[in-house]
Amino acid sequence: MKLEKAYSEDLKKAITAEDADYNFLLGKISSKYAFTCPDENCNAAVTCANLDKKKSQRKIPPYYKVVGEHDINCLINQAIIEKNKQKIEQNDIYSENDTYIDNAVRLNLRPVNHQRTTTDNSTISKDDTIKTGHKANSNQSNKRKVLPSKTVSSLVSAFLNKEKLIVQIPEVGILPIEDLFIEINGQDISNFNDEFRVYYGLAWINKVDKGFSVKFANKLKNGNLQIRPSFFIALSVIENSAYAKFNLETLNKLCNKSLKQVFILSETGPRPKENEYLNFWLEGLEYMDYRIK
Repeated sequence: MKLEKAYSEDLKKAITAEDADYNFLLGKISSKYAFTCPDENCNAAVTCANLDKKKSQRKIPPYYKVVGEHDINCLINQAIIEKNKQKIEQNDIYSENDTYIDNAVRLNLRPVNHQRTTTDNSTISKDDTIKTGHKANSNQSNKRKVLPSKTVSSLVSAFLNKEKLIVQIPEVGILPIEDLFIEINGQDISNFNDEFRVYYGLAWINKVDKGFSVKFANKLKNGNLQIRPSFFIALSVIENSAYAKFNLETLNKLCNKSLKQVFILSETGPRPKENEYLNFWLEGLEYMDYRIK
């Protein structure tokens, strides 16, 4: 969910993304990461996406993206939960502005209990039909069309099989599937776009307090620092999910010294923390996949 306002750690007040953009140009805001949830009971991390990009390089203006866990008493989080329920019912992350693009597939990020599997290994929910935005003729103008979509797992299979797919990214446009996937291999995080991308690489899965830690073997750069990025899978997320691939028994078996090929879909890339960590935010189990070599 995109916030209308976020709390600026530099200005010590809640501001809009437009205000953040203006103050960043003035040098009053230090980083796109210097924001938290504006609820007074919460300090969940927030990224102001595209804030550090020149206007000529932006496909969409700066916006706030929550990339951390909210406090249990956060009222904004309660609104997010309700909004996400509506998204599931209204065809997930795409809006009416994302018109139908012929020969492109969309990201299907509905939780598994809202999906049914089709024969082509993509997933479509019972209400996965939306208006195309294109009128073939007057007789078809009011018809609804089923849009092809694929889960992250299906996209991973297509990528590994070198299928020539075109993927539609919300609010951004289309790109070849090979450009959707970014191998973690020493890049500076400042070069990553604030758009949906699948980051992947060999990683260890370890059991930690209240969940599992996934740490990639290769490093990324944050300025002069080189850090292995990681992300956290919370027990609460696992217990509330119907994904057999991510149940506790399976994940416990994966906690060994062997490297697995791990994939995570992220809208804003990894976020630095205390100059010691680079953390991806896992929105849900439908945003990740793994393969055992």
